[in-house]
Amino acid sequence: MKRFLLLFLVMMAGCRTIWGQSYTPGQIQESAGPTLSIRAVIAQALVGNAQLREASENYRLTFAKYLMYRGQFSPALIGEGLWSAGAASTPEWSAGLSWTLPWGWTISPGFSSSAVDPTRTAGTVVLEVPLLAKTPDYYANLERYYSSDLAQARATYLATQAQVVAQVGASYWTWAESLQKVKVWQLILSERQDMVADITRLVSLQARASADILLAKVEAAQAHLGSLDAQKLAVETAEALGLLIGQPIEPGVKPDAFPTTWLAEGAVWGESVVLTRQEYRALSAYAESQIGLAKSQSLQEDPMVSAKGGVLSDSGTSYLYGLEFSWPFFGNRKAGAEQTQSVITAQLNRRLALLRQMILSQCRVAQAQLKTQWESFQVTRELERDRLQIFFNEERKMRSGLSSLVDVLIEEQALENVRFQRLHAQKDYAVAMVQWGLTTGKLVDSTGQISWKYVIGDPFDRQ
Repeated sequence: MKRFLLLFLVMMAGCRTIWGQSYTPGQIQESAGPTLSIRAVIAQALVGNAQLREASENYRLTFAKYLMYRGQFSPALIGEGLWSAGAASTPEWSAGLSWTLPWGWTISPGFSSSAVDPTRTAGTVVLEVPLLAKTPDYYANLERYYSSDLAQARATYLATQAQVVAQVGASYWTWAESLQKVKVWQLILSERQDMVADITRLVSLQARASADILLAKVEAAQAHLGSLDAQKLAVETAEALGLLIGQPIEPGVKPDAFPTTWLAEGAVWGESVVLTRQEYRALSAYAESQIGLAKSQSLQEDPMVSAKGGVLSDSGTSYLYGLEFSWPFFGNRKAGAEQTQSVITAQLNRRLALLRQMILSQCRVAQAQLKTQWESFQVTRELERDRLQIFFNEERKMRSGLSSLVDVLIEEQALENVRFQRLHAQKDYAVAMVQWGLTTGKLVDSTGQISWKYVIGDPFDRQ
């Protein structure tokens, strides 16, 4: 009787050693390393991401093209000097400004050597005014082309920035999930190794069957393989995140905690969301630029008559005046330019309509995804609590001799599966929040500011 009581007490102590460290929500210890916040990661991506750098360079090139276009309306300093061979020759010279205004006028004030007396200086002012040409409309459409082209490049850059932020956010939370999986598997492996040692001791005391040792070793080996796979996945996700931000992730750092609050804004949206998408703004600007270019090309084929007048101040005052005209005899280029404008306008309007439909469809899908992932997180969190209680009940039954080691291991495996489901649901919800902000065009606003509530859940959290 005493031997039986001793074996029973040893078995109870062994059970507490084996499963006394069982996982409970929030029990996993955080690493002692520094925190690599998602804010810091995104800040690095805005500097080091190759795709974003290319979009920034394209914007700078477009801005340079715009400056070159505007430069033709800046005053230009002109000068000329002539010398002829001969002992008695006197050099002739002229200097002044030439200024073309955006509505087509050209003003050229300046000075030159006098034609009557080369030793004297004469002042000149020449004004060229278009009379029979749509020059103001021509320059207005050119301005429309270049400024809209610049707006398109800006919107494209912001759209790329939003996409990079969303990609980094998804990659960051995937990396965070992989690190959590490593911790869970390490805890499981530690529990299984303790189980092997305790089962071995109980078998030596003839309190357990020898077959239980083999079963415990198999479970420990499976946990070891799971831990190795989790570590490999953590390395891969860290490398993927490092490539996105243009800087490797240092080992030993830990991520932010997953967002666990409902994004209330995810339940409301309207069709006006289309106008907040930078992709739509970029295509609209592109349409404006192409229509402006087509119209300016069409106006180039119109008849043109210009009047030229000037004042020459020499020994006296004299006036210059005249006409300059250009009249196309054939209208093929004019008709071709007008047809091009019509076709381009129709094509771009169709593309805008299709993009609008696509954005609205994406919003509906993203909203459903956000709600689904939130509910999935809630369900798996409750399921984890229930599975934990079931596991503890099965453990107590085994201590009372009403269950076997196999039954406990089955319930423990079910609990582990739910753990990973809950981690995956948390990650999917965090990614769905970022995707919702990207889809609605609110993740990055028109000034380039990031709305952090779509990244970390609470805009005032983890500053």
